[in-house]
Amino acid sequence: MAKDATRRAANYAYGLNAQRIGEDIAAKHDAMCHNQQKSATDQYQIEQLVLAVLATESAVDTTQYAFYMSFAKSVLSMQGRIPGGAGLNNSVEHKRQYWILKGLDDRILARVRDEVFSIPAPEPPPKK
Repeated sequence: MAKDATRRAANYAYGLNAQRIGEDIAAKHDAMCHNQQKSATDQYQIEQLVLAVLATESAVDTTQYAFYMSFAKSVLSMQGRIPGGAGLNNSVEHKRQYWILKGLDDRILARVRDEVFSIPAPEPPPKK
């Protein structure tokens, strides 16, 4: 059903009501702060684990650390959005292949996947 112009204008004005927005944020403030603290803590722990993996690899130049961190952050994000199992495994593998094409070391990306996230490599497709 199409909305007429008056109804659209009323919805727009309601959305811009500063008092209502302030009340909504105030009601959610504690939960928002708790969620941010948890996310920051999780991200920090993952960064430390990735740094531990990279520290054992003499072939990795420190200028590449940011790219391995980017891979790890994308995997962390996937874990929050994609349920575990084959879907997550395949998505992580897709992201790993992306970074391999960008020039990162296949073995080190696999170590980050395995040691930091404990995500197994996806099963190969069945042979016909």
